[in-house]
Amino acid sequence: MPSEYAAEVFPFTLHAQHRRFGDPREMELYLNFREPHRIRYTTADGLIHDDYIDVNYEFTTIEGSMQFQGDLRGRDLVDWYDVDVAWSDSHRRTDSYGNVRGLGTIQRMKLWRDRYSTLHYLTFYANHRRRWKEYPIHDFEAEFRQRDDRHRRLQLNARGARRVSTSESSHNQARERRFSTPSIFRPRNSGSSSHASSSSTTSHGAVDVRYLGIQFTRNGRMQPGTDGA
Repeated sequence: MPSEYAAEVFPFTLHAQHRRFGDPREMELYLNFREPHRIRYTTADGLIHDDYIDVNYEFTTIEGSMQFQGDLRGRDLVDWYDVDVAWSDSHRRTDSYGNVRGLGTIQRMKLWRDRYSTLHYLTFYANHRRRWKEYPIHDFEAEFRQRDDRHRRLQLNARGARRVSTSESSHNQARERRFSTPSIFRPRNSGSSSHASSSSTTSHGAVDVRYLGIQFTRNGRMQPGTDGA
């Protein structure tokens, strides 16, 4: 895997819009990680292949996919939500021309529960920034100050979050780019699961926004009781 820390491994699933006439839940059958894996094939005669390649996983059941994702991250996949756009005070919903942009558009957001601390996290791929974003739920206020059911919009307000300076933000972005470079691969440590859980908040989960805005996709083919309904 691209990282030795389980919490820094992010399974990627396409938004249901990519299969308009299928069941949105079935998108979880198809996974990739947007970063190469190191694949090694060996035989009794020795090593015959060792290379970094992009890997796609296809599952026969949604339950099997959820178990696989949870085991990789050390966090149970609680639910997922198709999102039209996610934005923040640092990356507004629209750009200066009025185009919807934000942090990411047409992405699948996932809710995780850590198996050690039982804390919950939201993750999604910020495609306009080309990086993963992870936010600890406990770092946001429990009550929603802004909620628009008609447009399926919700705003999560950070608990006493500070606005990072421009220089600090640039430093953090540069650091994230270094850690997301595909050429950086470290051996996976099987005994580092608990360390991964404690370190993930520092590396990916620190709230650097005053609020997180989410506009959920209206999935007409989704049955009640699924996709966070």
